[in-house]
Amino acid sequence: MSSLLRWFWKNYQYVLAFLFAIEEINKSPNLLPNLSLGSDLYNAFPTQQRTLESAVITYGPFDPILSNKNQFSSLYQIAPKDSFLTHGIIGLLQHFGWTWVALFVPDDTKGEQFLQDLKAQMLRQDICVAFTKTLPVTTGYSILRDFKVVMRIRVSSANVYIIYGDLGSLLILAMEKDFNSASGKVWIMGNPHIPWWDFVFRNSKHMLLSFHGSLSFSYRKREILGFEQYLKTLNPYQYPEDFYFTRFWRDNFNCSVTGSHCPGYIGDCPSNSSLEFMEDKTDMLSMSDSSYLIYNAVYAVAQVVHRILLEKSEMGCPGGTERPLLLPWQLHSFLRKTVFTNSAGDNVSFGDNEHYMAQYDIQNLVKFPNDSWKLVKVGEFVSKSPHDQDLVIKNEMLKWPDVFQETPPSVCTQSCAPGFRKISQEERPTCCFLCVSCPEREISNWTGGTYTSPL
Repeated sequence: MSSLLRWFWKNYQYVLAFLFAIEEINKSPNLLPNLSLGSDLYNAFPTQQRTLESAVITYGPFDPILSNKNQFSSLYQIAPKDSFLTHGIIGLLQHFGWTWVALFVPDDTKGEQFLQDLKAQMLRQDICVAFTKTLPVTTGYSILRDFKVVMRIRVSSANVYIIYGDLGSLLILAMEKDFNSASGKVWIMGNPHIPWWDFVFRNSKHMLLSFHGSLSFSYRKREILGFEQYLKTLNPYQYPEDFYFTRFWRDNFNCSVTGSHCPGYIGDCPSNSSLEFMEDKTDMLSMSDSSYLIYNAVYAVAQVVHRILLEKSEMGCPGGTERPLLLPWQLHSFLRKTVFTNSAGDNVSFGDNEHYMAQYDIQNLVKFPNDSWKLVKVGEFVSKSPHDQDLVIKNEMLKWPDVFQETPPSVCTQSCAPGFRKISQEERPTCCFLCVSCPEREISNWTGGTYTSPL
């Protein structure tokens, strides 16, 4: 199976997470008892009217534009805000003593807001920007010929690069043969990039080499019990009405499901075929970030429906009907206030909830000698508020780019030794200073001193 097709089918896990959540709810004696949820899968709603009146829950990265309720009154984002991501990045920079970093952000509203927030915090912590590069969001082709970016990375004294937003443009840049010569840098990536890694790194060895040792922030999630076993026991005969499931089985196992009328001759699928025996099964059997958000979205709707029906049943059903009538627009007032704990023990609310506690896993991209790669959790960042934060890093687990045997430095100027003091340079960032000898009969007796004292 081609690399592109494998990446496409990896996203089919979203559908499976959706179906798993529904089946789990239907078996629950406490949530919507005596009622079974059904589902329809569409590429898009068949009518605009239905889209407008129904609650729409997105599972992609949080977008502040979509949180405008005057413009998107029916839309809810299950992904949390990135409000505290900049706090986590600053904490990481301080932990390793990195004061000289380059920034890559998308050329859109989200990138502009992130850049503004991050630079403000960097200024307060005396961390300087080596250079900033905005990446086009519509197409990466324009950056493909921007060889100056590759050269800028190669010659820059900064060893740490922060990238936020859609990776599409950077990935095309990274596919350039010259980009490999700019390897040996530590990239710090935010959560929205993770879905791309599965496809890109597995199929491009030179890119894997370029990003080995990088760090990423991803939304913290715990394992959903039962999901892996559910995937292992799946077969296309359970969902005969799902055309894509049949194709998924055909493309991954090169076999035909009985009655699927596949063109050409391929053998029938064995009755014991399972995702457990699929190529790259580790990725398919591990719940992705987006699948986790979809799982939570299904439960959010179920919680709301449960509350609405409970309230209606207590008031009595109109007209002597056995079951209360539930209309799509009635979900809105409940969805806005939904907060619950999922089966993994994580608190779930919609992204614009002001009481949300940010929790990120910090992962290290590691390339192994057999050319395989893995995101290894090496720490976490938890923030209840700007004044109540906790960063934990397991330094002994970290793997850096091969050119470094220890934690890479990323400073514009090394701290001045005792006996020297630092002076700022005109039109240069404060991190780029000169070290000069102390005046006669004066001394600076600490590293990085700005002032001297009489002997």
